[in-house]
Amino acid sequence: MSGTKVISRDTRVIDLTLGELLDVLTTRLTETLTARSESREQPEALLDTWQVASLLGVTPKHDPGSEPPKGTPEWRTWRVKHQAVRDDVAHRFQQLLSRRPELAKLARYDGRRRYFVRADVVRYLDELGKPARSRHR
Repeated sequence: MSGTKVISRDTRVIDLTLGELLDVLTTRLTETLTARSESREQPEALLDTWQVASLLGVTPKHDPGSEPPKGTPEWRTWRVKHQAVRDDVAHRFQQLLSRRPELAKLARYDGRRRYFVRADVVRYLDELGKPARSRHR
């Protein structure tokens, strides 16, 4: 801020010069943004069903190729093939969820879409990797 003038929160804008006003605004904005970023929790990393299916090994049976320029007849053909691949993966993933209800319980719904928390999926995969305890001693 300019000089030694202390500008309190109840100082009128009309009593400030333009430079003092800009100094106050930038200082307080910086303080507010810093306080918000420090107090904010890390957002959960959400994965959609396509990403979770990929992590679990449900991958496309064939690759529809790279996307051609939009609006061309090739693009329309590619889009149909691409959607068929996505539908097949979604169907196989849904079958996996029906066979593994503990995995299905990890899903969160946002409208029509299903999301999973990355940490929950990683924990689930780690638990799958643990060898089963032997009943024989």
